[in-house]
Amino acid sequence: MFRAVADYFVDLAKGFVRISSFFFKEIWAALRQPRLIFSVVLGPFLILAAFGVGYRGQTPELATTLVVPNDPHFSDDPSVYRDLFSSVFVLQHITRDRGEAQRMLSGRQTDVVVIVPDQAEQTVLSGNHAQFEVLFRQIDPLQAAWVRYFATVGVQELNRRVLADLLGNGQEPAQRTAQAAGRLREQSDALVADLQAGNAVAAATQVAAMHETLQATRATPAAAMLVALGGQQTDPLAPAQADLDAIQADLVRGQVNTPDQIARAQRLQQTSHQIEQQSQQVTKIPAAVMSAPLSVNASNTIPAEPSPVAFFAPAVVALLLQHIAISLASLSMVRDRLLGATEVYRVAPIGPMEIILGKSLSYGLLLGIVGAALMFLLNRLLGVPFLGDPAWAVVTVALLLFSSLGLGFFVSGFADTETQAVQLAMLILLSSIFFGGFFLPLESLWGPVRAIGYLLPVTFSSLDLRDVMLVNAAPTLISLVALAGLGVACYIVGAWQFSRRMAIQ
Repeated sequence: MFRAVADYFVDLAKGFVRISSFFFKEIWAALRQPRLIFSVVLGPFLILAAFGVGYRGQTPELATTLVVPNDPHFSDDPSVYRDLFSSVFVLQHITRDRGEAQRMLSGRQTDVVVIVPDQAEQTVLSGNHAQFEVLFRQIDPLQAAWVRYFATVGVQELNRRVLADLLGNGQEPAQRTAQAAGRLREQSDALVADLQAGNAVAAATQVAAMHETLQATRATPAAAMLVALGGQQTDPLAPAQADLDAIQADLVRGQVNTPDQIARAQRLQQTSHQIEQQSQQVTKIPAAVMSAPLSVNASNTIPAEPSPVAFFAPAVVALLLQHIAISLASLSMVRDRLLGATEVYRVAPIGPMEIILGKSLSYGLLLGIVGAALMFLLNRLLGVPFLGDPAWAVVTVALLLFSSLGLGFFVSGFADTETQAVQLAMLILLSSIFFGGFFLPLESLWGPVRAIGYLLPVTFSSLDLRDVMLVNAAPTLISLVALAGLGVACYIVGAWQFSRRMAIQ
């Protein structure tokens, strides 16, 4: 019995020794690799710190073009409308040509086109909403939602301003203005008749009564409503007041039934008829239109607005291909050194660039098939649209693989073990997620930090694949040249690093 207990504790001690030996072995192996410790501890921290410093928020700044009606009442001066736009819609251009604005939008010279409704006051007076049109081109569903949201907020602010002008500080109904305008119309008709009959006393009585009626009409809240709906900046009753004062002055001088008096009285008659008609129209406006006289219709002009899955799919494909290419290239070079293949290469009649190109062709063919299969499955199974020319997608993926494999060979020069190579590949993956425009637009990053994204193949290739697949647009020449230049630079440096290692005896 005692022997069985002793054997049990001996086996337990042996297990502890074996486990502790592997534990200390891995600890010692890690301590002997300062680069690994640096990359594991400081690498992610530095990436997160750079992201924290560089992130500037997601609120966009959209270059805006305003299309105003072909009406002299609407100015072409941007300063007139500047305070009507928020910090999101940055007014840059004003035009009266809708076609010109749409061409600017298609040519990416502007981000948003805001079209002011024509004859808005007549539309509202007829009981309908005067609708602003907001045109934009965004394949990013998040950015498209931002545009719609801020367009709605902007129109709500305009509604608030119009409502404040309409109602003023009072709560009296518009019928009071209509009644006052009706009295003014009756008095102006009587004044014309008295002047034509030469009855100075009766005319003077009508003038005094019309003075009181004008003051009462101007004091009603609905008078401000008429001013706001008509887009007027001055008092519409001021000309009538001036004509009335002139008629009163003539009557004081004893002048009755003069041509000038009759003309002024007829203008008063016409003005009073217009004010009565407009005030009656105001009383017929529905409450829903009165409280929100303006509305907005934001339209996305891209061929088909993608879902969030469709929007992120091209970037995911680019990110996966980049990570696999970097991992394969870097691990291949490190494994050759660890297995002693580099010693064979040193005495073989082959150069470093030939070795790298041979590996690149094999990995490029394999990853090209993987990329084609991924895009086929995305299109067939997930319904991700493919609107563009497949040839441009082939060119973009080829340059992505070329630059990513070159980056992998470049990384292999800084890794002495496979663990270090994997860790460096993971750091590049994290950098691509944070700084490559994967889920945040590059414009939301601080300029110096944004430059990190331009050193990664996924930044250019994801944008190009989105344009080809979702917009039916060709990749930009700048992005294609940048991918090719990045690949060439990485291959040159990678071959130089490999040749130095082969030269070491």
